[in-house]
Amino acid sequence: MNYFGSVGCGNLATILRSEADSLGDCIQPRCDDGASESGCFTEITANLTSYTVKMRAMYPDSKGCASAFIFSKYSFRDAYPLPSGINKGTTHVPAVLNWNSSYCGEGDLPLYFLFLFLLCPILQAAESQPTCGKEVCGNITIPSPFGIHSRCYHTHPRFRVSCNKTRKGEKPFINVNGIDLEVLDFIYSDAILINNPVTYINCNKDSVSVDLSGTPFFFPSDMNYFGSVGFGNLATILSNEGHSLGGCIQLRSDDGASESGCITLIIANFTSYTVNM
Repeated sequence: MNYFGSVGCGNLATILRSEADSLGDCIQPRCDDGASESGCFTEITANLTSYTVKMRAMYPDSKGCASAFIFSKYSFRDAYPLPSGINKGTTHVPAVLNWNSSYCGEGDLPLYFLFLFLLCPILQAAESQPTCGKEVCGNITIPSPFGIHSRCYHTHPRFRVSCNKTRKGEKPFINVNGIDLEVLDFIYSDAILINNPVTYINCNKDSVSVDLSGTPFFFPSDMNYFGSVGFGNLATILSNEGHSLGGCIQLRSDDGASESGCITLIIANFTSYTVNM
């Protein structure tokens, strides 16, 4: 959710997590053309809690003032995303911080819940509950704080897992605001992979909308894309407040392609959405 950027002329700017662990670097253009604004930016290759910056002149005349900074990839222009107006008087630029939602002030607790957010009092209450043995549904192990039995999901119904029999064997499901969602896997330490419904337009098929409002769960933008399959449509995903979260245009079918579609990044986390085509 952040880039590393540098403003100046003719320097190699590097961001490091340790002396030998580079997280990204970029080279500023020379300023021979009299450009009033010159700089570079790059993606950061890993999460970090601290960093140092090194600057190295690439040309003998690269002696001017230069700056480097971490900045939010969503706060500035798309074509040239560096913050504008950087000078010696600039002290801050917008950047994004995440936090470990398992931290309650007394050390970290292991968490395996959907998409990142849970209040600490729930976790602290869970610690006092009876221990739970290993639970399995089909070929998927159910980690805490999820559980099939009440002693395993700590009496909090949001994390109750139903192990349902299907034609393909037993499958785990969670119920979110009245909709049963199949759990495909528990991934990382704070997310689960679900079978999310597809929205159909002009296909004579019912569409199911998932609303995570009022639950501990949300869709993280950095772990999901928005995609659309069809021909020649503009597909847009919007938050329920009406803000656009992303959009893409499908190809035309003049070439007789049997399948066409498009894909785009989602620019913000969200709990509910609608699709326009």
